[in-house]
Amino acid sequence: MPDQAFYSPSYVSALVMLATSDTQFLLAYSKIIEGRFFGDAETAWLVDKAKEHYAAYDTALTRTIVEQELHAEKANPDMVEAVLVRWDGLEEVDDDTFTYVMETAEKYIRRQAILCAVMESQPLIEEDRQDEVIQLVEDANAIRLVRSVGAIYPEEIDPLLTRLSVRDRDVENIPTGIPSLDAFLSGGLRKTETAVLMAAKSKGKSMWLPYVAGSAVLIDQSVLCYTLEMSGDDWAARLISRMSGVPINNLSTDLSGSEFKATTRITESIQMLGFEHATAVVKEISPRKCTPDTISQDIEELAVQGIRIDMVVIDYADLMTAGRYKEDKRYAELATIYTDITSIAKEYDVAVWTASQVNRAALRRKTISLDDVAISFDKLFAVDFVLGLLQIDHEEVPDENGRRSARIQVVAARRAGEYIAGNQVPVRLFYESATFKEIKDIIDRDPESAVEPNVVYELDVMSDADHSDAEGPPDDAAD
Repeated sequence: MPDQAFYSPSYVSALVMLATSDTQFLLAYSKIIEGRFFGDAETAWLVDKAKEHYAAYDTALTRTIVEQELHAEKANPDMVEAVLVRWDGLEEVDDDTFTYVMETAEKYIRRQAILCAVMESQPLIEEDRQDEVIQLVEDANAIRLVRSVGAIYPEEIDPLLTRLSVRDRDVENIPTGIPSLDAFLSGGLRKTETAVLMAAKSKGKSMWLPYVAGSAVLIDQSVLCYTLEMSGDDWAARLISRMSGVPINNLSTDLSGSEFKATTRITESIQMLGFEHATAVVKEISPRKCTPDTISQDIEELAVQGIRIDMVVIDYADLMTAGRYKEDKRYAELATIYTDITSIAKEYDVAVWTASQVNRAALRRKTISLDDVAISFDKLFAVDFVLGLLQIDHEEVPDENGRRSARIQVVAARRAGEYIAGNQVPVRLFYESATFKEIKDIIDRDPESAVEPNVVYELDVMSDADHSDAEGPPDDAAD
């Protein structure tokens, strides 16, 4: 089944089979699936009847129940025959198909709901009732599977704790490669999570993003990267340099003291890692054309090609456009973009990294907070981690090898925010190979620059209401 088209007739047939005959599917999807999402009346009848029967009796349909329901409704003979023919035509679903449909049905249902909304909008469009049209489509696009562990009874506590223990062991974290930072993140960024690096202009945002992308590939994770500002070739050069250790300037020339070209060393370095499936895809795209929907479509298209994306890197999200839901104000549009990006992380089970610019007032601070973000504060409410890349005067002075230092600060965290927010990790920047390395022996040349813990922000307690009176970006917001 996974090798077939996502919305092929065989996929729909399998979905209808589960929607009418499988209690596990009904437990998960009965609240969001509707008969009107299917093209024919007999399928619609079966799906709606299965929902109704499950709500009343917690059981799925059988052929006998179908016959009884048709008789009770006094359906005409043609309808009775059509429904029974449809029922008899449903085939048993194998384990692989069951798993595939269970994992993808939410997306299919949402797609069908949007199509129905578009069709239902036609009369409204003709009457120029635009607000109602938009509401219909937005409601359809907001359909999501409600996941719950259900009511917890005393006898369920031990099984629940067992599930949580197994989940924690099975969580896939993608480390940054900076030990202390990864320790603060409990091993790295998890799939389904979104992280943002805040930094001033030209202070390392577009070096950090190829760095974390390369770190993911080096542990056999596939990464989809978007560059909206830098050329695709230059961005890919940084990524390749990070993965291979070959300095960027040597990528197209002979290595000093070696008879091998840089390309040979790169190939050998990557082959030695023994990747099983890791792929790095770099896309140069215009900011006006990069929307959250673009990313969703690319992930799905790559999946059809057999490439399962583990991480998405966006350089950077502040340059994206919201697409069809574009807001009048840029700061409101950015909040929509970031919310959609976090939804992508959860829907496609990927980790997402991006970066954002801080305002001018934060350029020389020893610590930063969410208040220092440029243009839109609200955009960060939905993300899981906010990091800051800090560099004060003495850190900009190159060492004997021409390398500068900086600090990475955990500004805000949804996971264990009260314990890790405010912590900083000193790092050395290796511009020649797009690499960050932790340094634990930095001696602060300025005795008054001791780092004080930052204000603790817990993202999960923030709400739009907390800043609903904000009229726009701060006066000193950077471009």
